[in-house]
Amino acid sequence: MHLIGKYKNIDFCYLPKTSLFSLKSYIYPGKNIDRKNSIESNPVFMYLVYSQQKQLGSGTLTEAARIAKEHSESAGVTVFDGTTFQPVDLDLSGSLEQVVAKANSIPTPENAPRRRGRPKLGVVSREVTLLPRHWEWLADQPGGISAAIRRLVANARKDPEQQKKYAKQLATEKAFRFCTAIAGDRFGYEEAIRALYADDIEKFILQTKDWPTDIASQANQLAEDAIKIA
Repeated sequence: MHLIGKYKNIDFCYLPKTSLFSLKSYIYPGKNIDRKNSIESNPVFMYLVYSQQKQLGSGTLTEAARIAKEHSESAGVTVFDGTTFQPVDLDLSGSLEQVVAKANSIPTPENAPRRRGRPKLGVVSREVTLLPRHWEWLADQPGGISAAIRRLVANARKDPEQQKKYAKQLATEKAFRFCTAIAGDRFGYEEAIRALYADDIEKFILQTKDWPTDIASQANQLAEDAIKIA
């Protein structure tokens, strides 16, 4: 849970990959909340809107598009996916209604059609580029190339060290994306990124101390999340 702001002694937090049920449990600890009638089945997909100086707001992609449009003329804005911190490319041209309509047309988890029943299981075809020796090794494995790749993936997912390595990579990439998109031209950026990949949180915070408060706070939190995964 990340603290992203305070208003009249009320803390506002960003809860990655969570739901309002989790938020209610946080606000009302010890209370018996009805899961069946909660929105546990409807997760909240958060998007964050930043100017070059501060966070402007957060919400669904539609709400983020509205906020971005309202501030687009006075300050350059960047919208981030709150889970991956990947910048979202929104077309802010036209009226507010047109911008919102275009945002609604972008496929996201929150507006994906829900189907009844269990999800359909199946394989997905993708292109994989390997060296000849890799293809030769895979071809020699029992069951063929596809089966060999599936086994390799399954074994990697069972390995705690591999999972930790993957989690650290994802967390580091989130911090890198955010810093590059919002502070790539700021003083201390390059040294901060070096500190991020060197697992040096103290140096990272030192390099971001002159950044705007909202931006430095979010960058420091993302960096800390990545670095603490040993």
